Amino acid sequence: MSVLRTERLVLRDWRASDLDPWAAMNADPVVR
Repeated sequence: MSVLRTERLVLRDWRASDLDPWAAMNADPVVR
């Protein structure tokens, strides 16, 4: 997959290092 970059956004493939921050974000009731 290609990486798409804008001034405010980067879209890329998932990495193993993304799992912990993603889980923490989804566990936050304010975010959900």
